[in-house]
Amino acid sequence: MNVTYDQAIRALRPRGKAVWIGVPEREPLSLEPGILGGEKMVMTSTYGSARPRDDMPRLLALYRAGVLKLDELISRTYQLEDINEAFDDLLNGEVARGVIQF
Repeated sequence: MNVTYDQAIRALRPRGKAVWIGVPEREPLSLEPGILGGEKMVMTSTYGSARPRDDMPRLLALYRAGVLKLDELISRTYQLEDINEAFDDLLNGEVARGVIQF
């Protein structure tokens, strides 16, 4: 079992909930009998439980109205041919959010 998923389960208190973001590796998960006792819950999340059909139009409307400030979150923009530079900047901590334009 992936160590992170195992630790998440073991860290739960009774009636606790762990949310796994992403997909576990393609290997079987082995759980000890009773490890999920005490009404513990493990669940996954897709799109952060967003509803793209409903949420995206609302978010776009907020952005267009100037209420949702996304442009301020962009550290730097790159052209597609500069993608290696963008990855280097990200790995070196020089940007928080880079955008590749193509």
